Amino acid sequence: MFKFFYLTIFCIISFGILYYLIAIVLTPYDSQNILQINNLIIVDIVTIIATGSLIGLIHSFIDKLFVLKFYQKPRIFLGLRRGILISTTLVVMLNMKLFGFIDWYYFGLVALLGVLIEILLSSIKKKNIEEKKVD
Repeated sequence: MFKFFYLTIFCIISFGILYYLIAIVLTPYDSQNILQINNLIIVDIVTIIATGSLIGLIHSFIDKLFVLKFYQKPRIFLGLRRGILISTTLVVMLNMKLFGFIDWYYFGLVALLGVLIEILLSSIKKKNIEEKKVD
């Protein structure tokens, strides 16, 4: 139960930092209307962390509520991994739209890459669990 509390606090703090960066400190464009890549990278990283923690919190809560039994521990790491992967995919799609790659097949390829990475990570995790059971 404390893991949900800690993840909630982390999510609130990361969204506070994201709001501070976007609203007060960093602007994506300078006075001559030129895109500042350094500011964009910082905002992208904080956005990935903030939205990844929020998606991970929601995923872990739904997983515990509907999938796992009462006595089983929540799978926080699984939720965070999927949250970071989903938020990274979304941020990459937003950056592609910002830089002018608006064609639908680019978005499809990025989404497909995110799904393939999740399948690869899940299969590696299952293989490691099966090897531990055999030993």
